[in-house]
Amino acid sequence: MRIAELLQEGEKQLLLCGVRDAAIDVQLLLGHCLKKNRSELFLHSSDMVDSSCCNRFLTLIERRAAREPVAYILKEREFWSLPFYVNQDVLIPRPETEFLLEMVLQQLAQTKTVVNHCVDLCCGSGVIAVVLARELGCFVTALDYSEKALAVTARNSQRHGVDERVTPLHSDVFGALPVDAVFPLIVSNPPYVCSAAIRGELDAEVAAFEPHL
Repeated sequence: MRIAELLQEGEKQLLLCGVRDAAIDVQLLLGHCLKKNRSELFLHSSDMVDSSCCNRFLTLIERRAAREPVAYILKEREFWSLPFYVNQDVLIPRPETEFLLEMVLQQLAQTKTVVNHCVDLCCGSGVIAVVLARELGCFVTALDYSEKALAVTARNSQRHGVDERVTPLHSDVFGALPVDAVFPLIVSNPPYVCSAAIRGELDAEVAAFEPHL
């Protein structure tokens, strides 16, 4: 099959399963299989794809049709224009968290606050910790109750070259910190969905695949 035909077939299958943004998801999945970005897919839309790659792509489409999020299928999510590793031990980073970071950096610039050491509370995948370490050049203590999430934070810190400045720490909120600890900046985008909402209100992608902890 040609690239264009695979894109069409994949989108058709996802739409039948009620997947929103089906076209974008199909482009990401096929691009992953072919190691091409979305622009390259369209530039080479008439190229033939070998059968092994076709089968691999259709397998990924089946997983997405079952509502598994693309980020978990690819084990990656772009955030702050950077690639981050994600798995089902962490929530998938969302655009609202980028907005939070924009507000943080804006506030620091306006108040001319110097930050040498800060806290990322409920760090999850570590996107906040990594961005703060890169943007501010500061040390970050990244706290989370989930040790599996802390392993993902450590992996992303190393990936982006800030592992010497990001310290993942197992903690129930601030429990692992000294009682007299003081920080000029604490940033948090914690989980905030109640159990009843998980069961009855969330999309299948969230309720069935993202970690309930």
